[in-house]
Amino acid sequence: MHRLMLPAVLLLSLFTTSVSAQTVKTIAGTGKVGHTGDGGPAVEAQVGEPYGLSLGPDGALYVCEIKSHVIRRIDEKTGKISTVAGTGKKGYSGDTGAALEAELNEPYEVRFDKAGNMYFVEM
Repeated sequence: MHRLMLPAVLLLSLFTTSVSAQTVKTIAGTGKVGHTGDGGPAVEAQVGEPYGLSLGPDGALYVCEIKSHVIRRIDEKTGKISTVAGTGKKGYSGDTGAALEAELNEPYEVRFDKAGNMYFVEM
């Protein structure tokens, strides 16, 4: 089965689709802009304009939210969402500090190296 992850910027949700079954399923977002729901089901969380997506070495989906100024992780097995980088406040602070204490400015791309280190690009 082939699956695609589709960020729906205008709908403020994330969808997955099965090409062979011709189905679409919401995996994150309520359709309202926000940064809520950490620790709970991703489909009940508000997301802030999902943009860049990457599958992590742990099999989870990592999502850059350009309006919330955070990077979040969606666990495929549990469906739970959590913030892994950013405070939600727009800024340029936090180099060499804890990822959750950093102020990001519209992160839009995230990738991982072979060692599992996360790298991202912001505006």
